[in-house]
Amino acid sequence: MSEATAANAEGWNSTVEILFPSASFEEQYRFYAGSLPCAIVRVDVTKTDREGGSYSQSVAICRATERFPQFSLVPKEGVGYMFELVGLPTVTFPNERQFPAAYSVFGMRPAPIQALFHPRLISELLASPGWCVDTRDNCIALYRRHQVCPRDTLASFADSAGNLLRAFLEGAKLAQPALHVKADAHEDAETWKGLYSSQARAALVTRSEVEVFVQSATPRKLTAAMLASLETKKNLALFGLLFSLPGAAFVTMFALQVIDSGGTHGWQIAALGLVFLAIGGPLAFFAGRSHFRSLRVLSRGVLASAKIDSLETTGMVINDQAVTAMAVSFAAQGLMQHIRFNICGDAGLRAQRLLDADKPASILYDPDVPSRALYVDSLITESADYDP
Repeated sequence: MSEATAANAEGWNSTVEILFPSASFEEQYRFYAGSLPCAIVRVDVTKTDREGGSYSQSVAICRATERFPQFSLVPKEGVGYMFELVGLPTVTFPNERQFPAAYSVFGMRPAPIQALFHPRLISELLASPGWCVDTRDNCIALYRRHQVCPRDTLASFADSAGNLLRAFLEGAKLAQPALHVKADAHEDAETWKGLYSSQARAALVTRSEVEVFVQSATPRKLTAAMLASLETKKNLALFGLLFSLPGAAFVTMFALQVIDSGGTHGWQIAALGLVFLAIGGPLAFFAGRSHFRSLRVLSRGVLASAKIDSLETTGMVINDQAVTAMAVSFAAQGLMQHIRFNICGDAGLRAQRLLDADKPASILYDPDVPSRALYVDSLITESADYDP
């Protein structure tokens, strides 16, 4: 494998950010998969993953010309079995016997993923067990879970990864027809099994459902699935309320003791109560206020087109999804409004596609306070693989 030029490394920062949100990385090696420049990077994930704890691993990454269907491949033994038991949406391969016994593949839209795994790719994976693969948009990552390559093994790692990358790139081309066929996310979701899949199915909101919703007359009626998109703010408000209640109880106990005894005995309890109130009270207030403002924007908001001024990574992660700061400008009530808000997961990917294509974003804004707005695509919970 030959080394790529230094200029090819400039894009690795965004590639790692797409594949491993909020992770830091260090480039270890450069190589090619066919004519495509690739790199091996050491990725240091400082957040807690699904199994708990931070970790580091050497990862072969590249950006293809074609878009990959989004999926994760993991060895069946251990982590694959665990994820299947949790109920992550699993892609099946009815015509294969050995492959499903060696690997688990997880993804929301099965047809293009099944098309990607052509016979040569499956043979390569079976001949070299233990690989993990993640894709997102046109980015792909190959790695051995939680393993960092010593310097003297990087060339060998690049050799093995390069062979697989070429097979995955071939598979990406085979998947394109299936990716561009209009599919029903609800129909695919009916094949999901397990607790997690049941929850994801209940919260599933498609693009067509959102388009009908925002075009409807105000006050709009929110569906249960759409309300689920606001659960984080609601849960934070409830958590703050529950956290502040003991504080109020402790302060009340102290006040009663002072009244009964006429002294200052019990001030430690009061101090503890004030700490609970100081943390829980503001959390309940601000999260609750944000929740009700979002409900108002969804119910009574005015639909408008906004220019995307910028998209910036925040370094924050919610439920393993990167949080992106989105700045937009739009006309409302005869004035130009410039606002900034955070979006999460596939909403950030969709916004990036709009920005790259120089297209406007659809937003809803509060007619009384135009600075309160919501990015319409953030309501969509179906995979970005279903986008046209």
